[in-house]
Amino acid sequence: MMKGKKEMKSLRLKIAAMILLCAACVYAGQTYYSTLNPSDSMPTFRNKVETNLNTLRSSFSGTTEPSSHVAGQLWFDDTVGFLNVSDGFAWYRIPLSSVDGSSPAFLLGGWTAADDPISPTWIAQLTYSDPNISLALTKPFLMQVTGGDIMFKALTASKKFQVIKSDGDVTAEIDVDTGALTLDTALGVASGGTGANTLTDHGILLGSGVGSITPLGAATNGQLPIGSTGADPVLAVITEGTGIDVANGAGSITISLANTLYSDSVDVGNVGGGVDTLKTYSLAGGTLSSNGQRVKITAWGTFAANANPKDLRMVFGGTAILDTTALVFGVASVKDWRIEATVMRTGATSQEAFTIFTSNDLSVLATTMDFTEPAETLSGAVGISCTGEDSGGVPLDDSIVQEGMIVEILPAE
Repeated sequence: MMKGKKEMKSLRLKIAAMILLCAACVYAGQTYYSTLNPSDSMPTFRNKVETNLNTLRSSFSGTTEPSSHVAGQLWFDDTVGFLNVSDGFAWYRIPLSSVDGSSPAFLLGGWTAADDPISPTWIAQLTYSDPNISLALTKPFLMQVTGGDIMFKALTASKKFQVIKSDGDVTAEIDVDTGALTLDTALGVASGGTGANTLTDHGILLGSGVGSITPLGAATNGQLPIGSTGADPVLAVITEGTGIDVANGAGSITISLANTLYSDSVDVGNVGGGVDTLKTYSLAGGTLSSNGQRVKITAWGTFAANANPKDLRMVFGGTAILDTTALVFGVASVKDWRIEATVMRTGATSQEAFTIFTSNDLSVLATTMDFTEPAETLSGAVGISCTGEDSGGVPLDDSIVQEGMIVEILPAE
């Protein structure tokens, strides 16, 4: 009987030592670990053994990690529902799932979707708040983000990386070979995109704050974006001004001074007696907009072969800047004449005019020059004309004929 009691006591000590050793190796520091003592009664001893075995069986479930641990030790964090394994230095989380694979988890071969051509395997389940999980996979895999319905799937057969919603819609796809990204909706401006599904070919793009980029459309030759305060710019060409030429080409705009304002070469003669306007041009207001700008006027024509006195004038506004007076040109034959005048702006209502008259009727008047100072208001239109008058006793038609006139604008020097 004494021998039996000794053997029982020895057995109790051996079991206690084994439990202590196992617990110490696997889970040192857990607060609910029960220490076995040789003096424990049999019921107490049995309860402590059952408690410690349950602790081992539950992978030491608790809300806090052990204060010390060894490589291979398990700890189930029942706060977030993850099993952790130690490498002796740090804890690493092992995601869990249902046995039938209905929840994605660390279950190789556990996902068998019939509609997927290559049936990739569920590998891991991630949470937004867990920075400790990293995967380096070379096999087909599928991951699901806990708390959402977005899944990430890499398919080695087609070399595509996809983001798939729980309803099966592919929201994003990256081609592994080309790097091309395909989205089911336009990437918003706040995320670095344009917010637009398509962009106008050859169009100009406008910013719209956080809204989608606005296309202006394709510009035609010479069009530029012209600003509009508080609104989107518009495409338009540069408008030609008086004396300005604008030539639009493919990718080019050429702006030049349009020297010629007026050109006419139709013959016009006087009719009978009195003063007749031969040719006239209206200089638009504002053409001479700055001091030093000039208007050059060239006129030419003929004197008929008759003995009647002929008076040829050039008029700028209300000022005769040339007057030959009544001279008898072309008695024996038709004679040519030419007038060149330059009118320069010196002020908004003041000008200087220098005019030269030449003729091949040397017996009457070969050359004469006049200097005048018109006082026309240049903000309004100013008439430029040549007049002719046959003042003979019997005035004749076409005694003075104007064959042409050219009006040019010259820049300030």
